[in-house]
Amino acid sequence: MAKAAGVHRTTVFPWRRASAIRDTGDVPGARVMRRILAYSAARGLGLTADHLIWGAPRAEVDEILLRRDTAREAAE
Repeated sequence: MAKAAGVHRTTVFPWRRASAIRDTGDVPGARVMRRILAYSAARGLGLTADHLIWGAPRAEVDEILLRRDTAREAAE
């Protein structure tokens, strides 16, 4: 996550816990979200803004990972 967000790896540790202005797991700030979305788009990871804002059901995450893995295998 830190690499995708363009921040130091220890910066993301507090994101795992809620704060006065964020729920657990929330990414702080639109700038960071844009970086993560750009990272995902450049690598075809399938992450959307809705995923960052609302999260995603496990089945949807599994489907995204399967599509990614299938595309990688096809490219090899």
